[in-house]
Amino acid sequence: MTDATVRSESSREPAAGGRLVEPHTERSLLHVAPLLGFLILAGFAAVAAAQPTDPIAALEARVEDLEGVLDTLFTITGTTLAGTVLAIVVGWFRLVKKADRLARKQVDRIVESYPGAVERLVQEHETEARLRREARVAVVSDSLDQQALLREHGFRNLTTLFPVQATSQDLEPFAAVVLDLTAGLSQSVAAEIIRNHPRDVFLAYSTAPGRLELPAGRSTFANSPITLYARLMELLEFHEARRSII
Repeated sequence: MTDATVRSESSREPAAGGRLVEPHTERSLLHVAPLLGFLILAGFAAVAAAQPTDPIAALEARVEDLEGVLDTLFTITGTTLAGTVLAIVVGWFRLVKKADRLARKQVDRIVESYPGAVERLVQEHETEARLRREARVAVVSDSLDQQALLREHGFRNLTTLFPVQATSQDLEPFAAVVLDLTAGLSQSVAAEIIRNHPRDVFLAYSTAPGRLELPAGRSTFANSPITLYARLMELLEFHEARRSII
């Protein structure tokens, strides 16, 4: 072995892991190291540039992110709420339709079982509606309030007479006469009206406690709106029945 060969072999140095690194490889690494360092620094600079250095800009970026999250949340919530409302509406219509079918079946069974009763019920309803609409009713009162209340319950052909008028006016054309003692009409004036007219019966309405002192046998009484409407319908039906007989 020559001296040149020995020098060549001795110039090799062991690398990590026991491997030998050639001298020309070492020189290559020394040239590449500055380039790698530059690339690493450039990468850190790019990352730093991606983040807002201004605190206000950073806050605005966070607000924009939060707005985006809220928009998404509102969209999801709105969609869910709309779906729930739609489900409730659909369920309600299905329930109404089912109830209508059941009611129709029940009515059909009643009609088949009691055809005469249903027919009489329909006729009574039609007669009551016609009497409320057409029968003439006089309301003796110092106020128009009672006329307005009766009109709200379907009575249409109403005439309000002040007590002074009622004492002398002919009341026979009316199917019923209501003496309203809740608005200024006194019992003495009401009794005078009853005595001055040959009508069979008057309807006296009063919400005050105690019994009214009116001519016996010629007046019927009501002490609440419900009994007033019921007694008035009875008088109208009585008048209708008497007219049909005569």
